[in-house]
Amino acid sequence: MQEENPQITELSNIGDQLDADASIIDLIVNASPPQPSTARIHTVPSLVKETDYEKYFVPNQVSIGPKYFGHPKLQLVEKLKPSFAMKLLLEDKELLERLCTKLGQAELVKELRNFYEERLTDQFCDKEFTKMMVLDGCFILYYIQFIFGEKFENCRGLNSYQIAFVHQDLFLLENQLPFKVLVEVMSLVKTDFHRKIKLFIDENILVRRRLKKRYTTLRNASEFKDVGIIFKPSGMMTLAHIEFQKRWFIPATLKLPPIAVDDSTKSLLLNLIAYEMCSPDANDSWVTSYVSLLNSLIEHPDDVKTLRTAGVLENYLGSDQEVAELFKEIGKDLVPNRLAYSEAKNSIQMHFED
Repeated sequence: MQEENPQITELSNIGDQLDADASIIDLIVNASPPQPSTARIHTVPSLVKETDYEKYFVPNQVSIGPKYFGHPKLQLVEKLKPSFAMKLLLEDKELLERLCTKLGQAELVKELRNFYEERLTDQFCDKEFTKMMVLDGCFILYYIQFIFGEKFENCRGLNSYQIAFVHQDLFLLENQLPFKVLVEVMSLVKTDFHRKIKLFIDENILVRRRLKKRYTTLRNASEFKDVGIIFKPSGMMTLAHIEFQKRWFIPATLKLPPIAVDDSTKSLLLNLIAYEMCSPDANDSWVTSYVSLLNSLIEHPDDVKTLRTAGVLENYLGSDQEVAELFKEIGKDLVPNRLAYSEAKNSIQMHFED
């Protein structure tokens, strides 16, 4: 006896069910279309997720809203949020209670939950959800008002590396807060946030009304040579100082702390950079800043040769290509102190524009 094909049996069963319940045409005509999501804070479409999702869509330092709440790598900044909130609210516990009461109203909580996909907020009771809205709203406003574009005294435990990624994290699609939360916080805090919010948004608009006349960017060493700038070792035993000199009848000169590159350099620099990333002092990033500077100057092996000939760099690796590749690898995604070498950089920019 021939054995029955299980696939044919399964298809037959399906056919019986269709005949019993409805015709195929009825099933097609009466099928309900999937309901569109009512959420206004969206998740990344699956098609776009194929583009290195972790790198481009997952926050690096701070979780805003429910999507990445509790993510292990975001806990350092999460623990800082209460101190940011109290600083914003001028250490006024009564003001904090008023804010929690305001954002904790049942109707408002329901409205705020509806900004997100339901599955993202199910894990939170109303009290937990309100706490998240309060802390995240205060964090965003504190960052915009007191850290963005300001000196580092207000950073309260954030270093320059973290600050740069917080800025990026606040513009991630899935890492958002209803603007209504910010409005409620601003209504209680007697600070004019509007100017700084406008600056913060303007800074991130892709299409500008006009480009800045001058922006500071360092070229590679070969381009320095092309405009008559020569390199010299500074003789300084610190990475915190570079000097640009320009005088009549004397070639413009950029003096840099000299560095020797050998087999141990990559490990040493990476560990020093990692140490600086862990430092609570936002100004304490001179190794990072100097490596970023060299990464700008070194684009090709010829740039290494220029610095080597000038006595700024000693190469014990064997080839200039290896040195160029080393700084390209180490210098990737570094966040230098934004004030580092600013005077020299501005002078160099003016020289290029003359």
